[in-house]
Amino acid sequence: MSNLFHNEEEYYLEINPNLNKFLRRSVEDIYEIILYLYRPIVSARNYLKKWRKESYLRGMENLFKLSDREKDIFLKTMIDIASFKFDEFVDIEKISNEVEKNFSKEKKLGKTFEKFANNFQRLSEREQLIIIKKALKESSIKIHDMRIEVEEESFSLGGYDFFVVSQLLYLLERLIDKLLRLDKLTFELASLINFISIELLRILALKEGKLTIDDIYYDIINLSQYIEPKYPVEIDNRLIKSLEA
Repeated sequence: MSNLFHNEEEYYLEINPNLNKFLRRSVEDIYEIILYLYRPIVSARNYLKKWRKESYLRGMENLFKLSDREKDIFLKTMIDIASFKFDEFVDIEKISNEVEKNFSKEKKLGKTFEKFANNFQRLSEREQLIIIKKALKESSIKIHDMRIEVEEESFSLGGYDFFVVSQLLYLLERLIDKLLRLDKLTFELASLINFISIELLRILALKEGKLTIDDIYYDIINLSQYIEPKYPVEIDNRLIKSLEA
């Protein structure tokens, strides 16, 4: 099994090697975002203390103490599940459920993941919505930082690969903006949060050779249908100029 953090010569050589360097640096952020979106309670330490639910916090610090290898193994199966082709009907909910199963299967922290899921369900709907929005905001900050980094590298290094990944990250930011405006728990909210998680795993799938950059380009087309007209797919002219240079 190749390692997401090491053995860079084993990576999929058809992907821009400079993009691979960015993807390696992004594994840590994507790991944390996956935690936030599938276990939103992880992002809400201050809220839990405010609500006097400190017991809900036990074991949380262990999630961030996994070694690179442990995080690698944890993400690998999820990446495989998310590496489908969008050329036929795809049941995102079914795929997300498969990803969810990996939380309970995790040898070291499976019980912790299950406890956090149960604790979250014990909260009121109002509390759940507050925590979900907190998780989305934290995720948006990390996605934004990733996008800025990949755009900066695109300006200096160029490449279609960088352009496509930056556009996907941009749309994920816009989708989160849309979700943050929802004022109640809905099926749409849960479904699109799952969709965001899957798309981030698909970005990592590039480096594993599970998907091509053209697959990610198709994702952009598919994802744009979920963005309201207020947030059209905007092509950054600076990126176009960098590609034409």
